[in-house]
Amino acid sequence: MNILTLTMDFLPMSGGLARFADSLARVFANDMTVIADVEAPALECRAVQKHTPYCLRYQSFMRPGFPRWRGAFGVLRKERPDMVVVHHVLPLGFVARVFRKVTGTPYIVCLHGMDFATAVRRPWKRWLLRRVLRGAHTVVANSQFLASAVHAQTGKTAIVCYPTPWIRPESLVTRERTGGHVVLTSVARLVERKGIQRVLRALANMPDMHDTIRYHIAGVGPYAAEIRALISKHHLSHVVSLTENDSQECLTHAYAQADVFVLPTLSSDGDREGFGIVYLEAALFGAPSIASWEPGVDEAVLDGETGVLVSDDTELERAMRRLVGDGVLRKTLGDAARERAKHFTPEIQFQELKKRLYD
Repeated sequence: MNILTLTMDFLPMSGGLARFADSLARVFANDMTVIADVEAPALECRAVQKHTPYCLRYQSFMRPGFPRWRGAFGVLRKERPDMVVVHHVLPLGFVARVFRKVTGTPYIVCLHGMDFATAVRRPWKRWLLRRVLRGAHTVVANSQFLASAVHAQTGKTAIVCYPTPWIRPESLVTRERTGGHVVLTSVARLVERKGIQRVLRALANMPDMHDTIRYHIAGVGPYAAEIRALISKHHLSHVVSLTENDSQECLTHAYAQADVFVLPTLSSDGDREGFGIVYLEAALFGAPSIASWEPGVDEAVLDGETGVLVSDDTELERAMRRLVGDGVLRKTLGDAARERAKHFTPEIQFQELKKRLYD
């Protein structure tokens, strides 16, 4: 079978969608060709191509003018695949649907959360979304919450394929310890929605525990300056460190220090955490998580089993105090989190999709 993935988000771009697309391509490597239209340095693209077990080409197919997607349709006509995979329900899902109408070629749509939420806001996009998803061979959702939303909008039953940790068990380093301190860690793109400011406010209310706690933040993003200002405002420089780096080495080091992973994300205008792969990455190091009660996130962190879910700032501070003060609870939750995270591999998560394609 000749499977072709068309995507506008792929490695070397960072982020969950790019990594999800790579993981899917690796599972179907023998039959997979990926054509990616991304803005990235040519040198970085060539470096990615050297390490992919599937065929990967970088090609510009989104054109200026109307319709922008006409180049994508041209790619499909030239390649003539047996199956099309898209990671953007609009516009690439629409392209795949038109191609199926013309040639009969089936297609798979992978939904990642924000793409679906954006499409359902406007009536004409919602109309297109329903037709694209109803016409798909298979719809893949990255959470059970998203799959339920798809069914409510379209009547289509999506299969759930959870994102998988980028830092895999075989690449784990020895767990590092910071003498005498309980280390809280956040790994994230530094934007307001990630909720790091909430952790800083909670720490400001916990001066009695400053001798015990160290809080390390790792990542890059436009909110970094505000985070530094908040650290200064709340006089937390002796407790909090910020590393503006999102390299694999830096993030691995950050996870390795963590006794507790904390990321109480926020929803803003429909923009919310789709699933939260960072919680599972932290879990692979044996760290329990403190996270928000949000759809999708509550599938990555099981409240009372692999971490603690919180609804407001009062609950956040209470959870931080509880996990910092109870080493036995940290270990119990952390061990359970690590065992559960081991099941989040591409081979396991895409097993149902393989059955649908090959059985």
